[in-house]
Amino acid sequence: MNQRLFSQRNWIKKEEYTKSGVPPTAVIEYDAYSDARFTGQVDIPSWPYAFLNVLSSESGTVDTRMILRVEDYEYYADTSEIDWSKTHDDAYHGGWYDDEIVSLASLILGVRLVSGGPSRRWHEPVANSYGQPERFYMKPKPFYIIRGGGILPDATGEHSMMRLEDFDSIRHIDPKRFVSLVRACSLYRNALWMVEMDANLAWLLFVSALEAVATSYGSDSRSARMTFTEFVVQFRPDPPKERPSGDTLQFEWTEENFSRMLKLVYDYRSRALHGGKPFPAPMLDRPWPHSQGAPAEVPGPGLGMSMKGGSWRKKELPINLHTFHYITRHSLLNWWDCELSKYINS
Repeated sequence: MNQRLFSQRNWIKKEEYTKSGVPPTAVIEYDAYSDARFTGQVDIPSWPYAFLNVLSSESGTVDTRMILRVEDYEYYADTSEIDWSKTHDDAYHGGWYDDEIVSLASLILGVRLVSGGPSRRWHEPVANSYGQPERFYMKPKPFYIIRGGGILPDATGEHSMMRLEDFDSIRHIDPKRFVSLVRACSLYRNALWMVEMDANLAWLLFVSALEAVATSYGSDSRSARMTFTEFVVQFRPDPPKERPSGDTLQFEWTEENFSRMLKLVYDYRSRALHGGKPFPAPMLDRPWPHSQGAPAEVPGPGLGMSMKGGSWRKKELPINLHTFHYITRHSLLNWWDCELSKYINS
């Protein structure tokens, strides 16, 4: 069986069929829900995918903010090659191809974004050149309202869709690594949607997103814990351009501190999964607002914090979720760039 995911496979077919003058078998538009406001759009004729802006003057509530248009070159899937004597789930990521593409876009843009299902379709039985509206598989919009930026203020507000101009790089990633990337993006996307309702679950999903690619990147037999830590240390981003003033509100951006923080985060993750003990309450809260500069990168100043029946020393509260989101997203993007550079240099 072909282990390439649809978004890669379809792009390759688009290039092959365009040379032969063969049109797509279908064109499908999907509503994409978000609480962000977008500027710009990406509609490149040589691409099989277009990211169209549903013009809106406000953000903060969930609505259709983007239309994903897909030129589908394999609308009628061929299952004749499947060997039904065994399970095939090496390329399984839990969604359809619209989920696949929208999850990748969510990571690139750093916003809550989810496919609402197909809203319009063009294919042979439809004689209307404007396409056929449909609602057979539409999903309900998530109810989501955030005031004051929320736990992840970077995921709200205005974002440029022009960042998606590099989306064509998905063609060049190794198929197996690409499956890991899509799984990571799906976990990342789910974390963004869950964070205001259950920040503890968001922590678990962010860690799992990093592990999804870390385990595919490692080539030795060391434990998953060490692979997770080493992966993030290797692909960690530079500090944010805007940072809070004052050392007590900044995360110490050194390799030694990263390793210390990651091992502690992974320990909290294990306690939450296997013992039911949530992450420390200060690490589940909104970042401390600061009158000058960006929000705090750590839970707060002082020798420790006490919340919701627990108390923790400062060294046990190494980072807040706002900053860990930044690290998760940009570590995954840096890994993506690394995979692309392998293709360019091969």
